[in-house]
Amino acid sequence: MKKLFILFITAMVIFSTISACGRWFIFYHKPEYRGRVIDAETKAPIEGAVVVVMYYKQFIMGLAESGKESIMKVKETLTDSKGEFYFPSDTGLMPFFSTETFTDFIIYKPGYLYSNGDQKPDLLNQGGLSNAVLIEKYFSSDVIGKEKEIRVGYYHWKGPLGIVELQRGDGMSPSPPDDYRSKALPLLFKAINEDRKRRGLEGEIK
Repeated sequence: MKKLFILFITAMVIFSTISACGRWFIFYHKPEYRGRVIDAETKAPIEGAVVVVMYYKQFIMGLAESGKESIMKVKETLTDSKGEFYFPSDTGLMPFFSTETFTDFIIYKPGYLYSNGDQKPDLLNQGGLSNAVLIEKYFSSDVIGKEKEIRVGYYHWKGPLGIVELQRGDGMSPSPPDDYRSKALPLLFKAINEDRKRRGLEGEIK
């Protein structure tokens, strides 16, 4: 009985601490993401491009790893015949002593240079978290190509949302997210290995 009482009090203290910190929630929620991937030169849709979304968290103050950001979840999909992709909204429990921050993207198909969704001139060089949040909002429109102005602090971008242009080329393949291998991201690893084979590189990454 005494152990249960101590456990209850400890849980209440943790809950109160998190609740009192304003933006440190027990739950997180991210909106739907949608976009269209096209060839930068021909403007034709690119079917079969891999799109990975990475949901980031940050440790709260007072811990040894305070301020450190890491990925708490990943999802992937392929673009359809229209070059379009879609991720449904995501809601879940936050890990203890963490707060949600932003989402990041990898968009890739062998034969093209990969993108993080930030190749638009006005989305470049915005800096740090503001840039990441702008990119997140860029893919949060309810209609792909919808003209809209998005703002984060002093930074803003105005134009059609959700459209990504990939340049043809043989640059480096994207690096998979830390601690995530082929079991979690089979589509991304398959694309990277296809590119390695196409370029005559030996061995597969797993």
